[in-house]
Amino acid sequence: MRQVINALIINGNKILLFRKNRVWILPGGKPIEGESHLETLSREFREEASGAEIKVEDFYGSFRGISPCKRDVVESKVYYTQLKNPSAILVPSNEIMEIRFFKPYDALAHNISEITDSLIRKLIERRIILQNAVIYR
Repeated sequence: MRQVINALIINGNKILLFRKNRVWILPGGKPIEGESHLETLSREFREEASGAEIKVEDFYGSFRGISPCKRDVVESKVYYTQLKNPSAILVPSNEIMEIRFFKPYDALAHNISEITDSLIRKLIERRIILQNAVIYR
């Protein structure tokens, strides 16, 4: 099973997602051999969002699902993360087509990955994030 490391960025009552091809996903990617989870998140975010910097705050949890690209099973390690510069304009680069903050139920109405769907539903279930308010943060 492949492992990916993803960032959970909540701003106000919205969650940050990246569109890769036609699917909305959490920021992040797979680690390079010998790279820590935190190094992976920082590198992947810089690559996908034109050099933007993040700071990792805490581990949130693990999720399993089918990868929308390779159609294989992946395990995602998700970390609470913040933008170092919250007012930065995030510009997509590499394979990312679009970057956007979504209200949780709006995200569920889009074409999102299985892991992203599971994560958002867990955030709602645990009342960490609501449609119109955020409990955590």
